Amino acid sequence: MTILEGRPLLSMVVPIPASNPRVQLSSIFWNGEARPLNTGGLWDVPSPASVGAAKTITITNNGSDTIYPFLRGENGGKDPNATSTNQYYDPQDIHGHEFRQYIGYRNPGGGAFLGLPEGASITIQVPLALWDGDNLYIATDGRNLTTPAVFAYDRGASIAVVGSETVSGTTWVQASAGYAPGVSPLVMFYYSGGEPKTLPTDAPAQLVEITFRDQYLTRFITDPAQTFPLVNYDVSYVNNMVAPISMEASNVPITYQTDPLPAPPTYYGLQDYGWLATDRNTSQFSGAMRNFINNAGTASVGSYFGGRGWPQYYNPASGDLNIPSGANLFDDSPLTVNPGYVHLSSYDSNRWLLTSSGDAPITAGGGGYGVQGTVNAGATNVIYLNQPSRQFVSDLQAMLKAGTVNVAYPGSSEVLATVFRFFPNPGGRPYATLSQAIPATGPSGAVFGFTRTATDYAVTAITNLWYSWAQYHVNRLAGYAGESIQGTLTFNGTYASNEVALASTPTTPLELGMTVSGSGVPAGTTILKIVKNTIYLSQIPDDSAPKTQVYTFGKPQPLRYDPAYTTPYAISFDDAARPNADLFAAAVYEAMAVEATVAPLPGSVLPYSAGVVSQVIKFWANLPGYDRVGNPTAPVLVGQVRDVVKSILRGVHDYYTVTDQSLWYPNPAVAPAGLTSGQTFNVFNLDPYVWFVHRVQEMSAYGFSVDDDVANPTATGPLLAADGSANHYPNKLQIAFGGTGKLGNPNQWFPTTPWGGFQTSATIGVQQTGRFAGSSVVTFTGPDALRLYNQINNPGDGQVGAGVSAPGYIPAGTTLIFKGPTSGALPQIVLSQPATSTSTPITVTISAATPSNPTGRFAARRRPVRPTPVRPARPNLHTPRSLALTGLRQGFV
Repeated sequence: MTILEGRPLLSMVVPIPASNPRVQLSSIFWNGEARPLNTGGLWDVPSPASVGAAKTITITNNGSDTIYPFLRGENGGKDPNATSTNQYYDPQDIHGHEFRQYIGYRNPGGGAFLGLPEGASITIQVPLALWDGDNLYIATDGRNLTTPAVFAYDRGASIAVVGSETVSGTTWVQASAGYAPGVSPLVMFYYSGGEPKTLPTDAPAQLVEITFRDQYLTRFITDPAQTFPLVNYDVSYVNNMVAPISMEASNVPITYQTDPLPAPPTYYGLQDYGWLATDRNTSQFSGAMRNFINNAGTASVGSYFGGRGWPQYYNPASGDLNIPSGANLFDDSPLTVNPGYVHLSSYDSNRWLLTSSGDAPITAGGGGYGVQGTVNAGATNVIYLNQPSRQFVSDLQAMLKAGTVNVAYPGSSEVLATVFRFFPNPGGRPYATLSQAIPATGPSGAVFGFTRTATDYAVTAITNLWYSWAQYHVNRLAGYAGESIQGTLTFNGTYASNEVALASTPTTPLELGMTVSGSGVPAGTTILKIVKNTIYLSQIPDDSAPKTQVYTFGKPQPLRYDPAYTTPYAISFDDAARPNADLFAAAVYEAMAVEATVAPLPGSVLPYSAGVVSQVIKFWANLPGYDRVGNPTAPVLVGQVRDVVKSILRGVHDYYTVTDQSLWYPNPAVAPAGLTSGQTFNVFNLDPYVWFVHRVQEMSAYGFSVDDDVANPTATGPLLAADGSANHYPNKLQIAFGGTGKLGNPNQWFPTTPWGGFQTSATIGVQQTGRFAGSSVVTFTGPDALRLYNQINNPGDGQVGAGVSAPGYIPAGTTLIFKGPTSGALPQIVLSQPATSTSTPITVTISAATPSNPTGRFAARRRPVRPTPVRPARPNLHTPRSLALTGLRQGFV
């Protein structure tokens, strides 16, 4: 135990390992040296800091224990649009190896340690090699921080330790606060020449993802989409959940391009974005996780898993909680159709990663060697054990509490019997009674292995539910006789799309999941989407397909599944609830049917049916036809499937039409109204983790892989500052652990109000022209009208606009649907519902979300934001804030 500022710090003291060779920083990271470290780099290039383009991160520890943050990456980022010989964002550093930047401190005695003490904050400069799509991990337990197994640490890696002094031409520790007297901050740079290694998912560390861009990169690449100031970031709970993290971009320009380019934009100041993810402290956050695991309190899933809670990652230190996401529940499952065991713990190779098959050992005694025992001819259902070790005895007792224990000869897949009871028989000869007789061994005995077969209550329950919905859809349309209708296929030039306009109205309404056949239509094609008399196919027809032909529609086909692992059950509803259930079942079926066309399923050891559900939850984007070179429909089709997946994981059939977010993320513990089939849980919840993220923890963070519209901010700046010089803002990211204290902006980020909600004086009228003619519009008034107006973004694809309210004038649930219906210079927004007009200015609140959306619950909080005045030489060119970064994820998105 260490003492900092007179307080006990119940955290691990982690010395910087003496085994790591100390080297000059310039041999690990390039930072403006004349000669690049990479032989393919450029000579005589200035460092980012020397031209005002430095990027910094401030990390604040609001928790009660030391945390252990570090950045890592492999410097492999390439510009996907590069036309020059070099494609790398950083050609100066070595590529394809492990780079890290650890936070640490030096005590009064000169000892160097890793970690950020409680109450402390540090601002560090980020080297160029760690600008692109890199990971920042915040570990909550330092016990294994410098071990290979849990944190993939190389004790032979080269390191360089620097403090607040200037090293390699710059200051790496730029600021700090909250350290005890005599304690000084440091950073440890790390380079391992082997293969890059990210952390295993059972490591007690929360992942944050970060990307910086800047026009500084024009020294290496010429792509205008990648060479302007940008900070893209998220707290990634998409794999696992460990700790509460909040983030916000700093010094984000508020601008509008009033004059034609290349004139600089009009600036309304620089201001920190609102915070993303959560403002919960560690006690609140971990308390909710504990309840989720124990099926208790407001985090209870009720009977969803038969009375059990959500699994967790095995960790011998019981106080460290780490739970898998819905995706990783499948990815790290102990279930497998292959021989042997999969997904073993980083802490103990005799245990599985997840507790969904229990946290007991897999093999009694470990090692797979078994134990010597004797089976007598007169009692062949009893094995007498020859001096088993204490470890064997305790393992077998724990294994029996966890479930079935098999008996087999080591190395054989044939199960002889299962253990009925075990008698340790202290002072005598231990023995186990078996479920059936096995061959006698004779006096010399034999070696027996005692093992567990992997099961997974959570994966099994979720898979059963998904296939039950799919079977609901198949059964409901089993009587559909089929129909043939002429249709016209839309082409983009010579490329076929997936859009077919029907020449007549079908006799029986078409539905999602119905089969579609015709000339040039790939086998397995189904109806993905229906808009009036236009259908959208789940696969793109051949480019040689006829423009007009007769399409034949058939009933949805049963989806393949493994009866040994999956048991669908009946779901039924009363008349009032049935229409919504029918739509939901169709969406679930179609999402599964589309992913089932991927053959084989990529990299899965799961039973087939669990593999299909896993693909949907993770959203495998490499669908058939995704790589149709030049065809503009290929990415559109992927987006259409993505939206179906997003909808069903939010518990609705179509989140575009079900815009009331109080209906999203249904409570898994509460059976829905109108359910008549007897289930006592909510069958509309297909992944309780998503509900836990958004409803229980109340986070604006990834609950699943395509949750981007509520979890992935991109802060951008123009190329030119107000005075016409180069702009490098935004240039800083703030990260807080255990609450939002000490962040610059106390208000919450939302996609359409990234600086947070606000109030403004405004009038209300009716739009007279254009596509929004007849809609109610709010016109901002007052001296801050343009500054506030330019803090709003238009809703992007699939996004719900900010909530707009004014009691007595604007009805509840109204959202912003468009910004600038007349002119970008006129501060007006279009409302989703008719409002009462007034020419007298009133107070209008622009909130972070609709009132029914709990992820925007802090929108009305109006603690003052610390605005930053316009600096003389900064931000510039008008660039859309909705830039989609490419190359950060492949396959799964």
